[in-house]
Amino acid sequence: MMSSVELANYIQTIRLPYNLNTLSQVAAEAAFGDREFLRNTVEKNAAERALWEQMLDEVGGTYYKSGANFIFMSVPNADGLADAWLAKGYQVRRGQRDNWLRVTLPPASDGAIMRAILKEYMARQ
Repeated sequence: MMSSVELANYIQTIRLPYNLNTLSQVAAEAAFGDREFLRNTVEKNAAERALWEQMLDEVGGTYYKSGANFIFMSVPNADGLADAWLAKGYQVRRGQRDNWLRVTLPPASDGAIMRAILKEYMARQ
């Protein structure tokens, strides 16, 4: 789609976050049937979320406490941080609120890299 930046940003704020095809929906139903998988996923998300909250507290970021699989966070010049992550291959959601980012909790190895980028970025602010 081609549009003005203003229109694209508006559409981004109102669109549904994910398009799920039939295969994705079938896989999700199977995952819900596997209690061990669910328990393991919830535990991993909780551990990763705690590490993100600890890092944001350490560097002076702001975030909302959550039980979800993402962190909604703010740091000075959040778009600059999003660009730093994108340069390393990590995309986060922008545009839901000025200077805030929605970071889906990544696997632990990627989370460690992203938090290192965050720490380095904040040291330069």
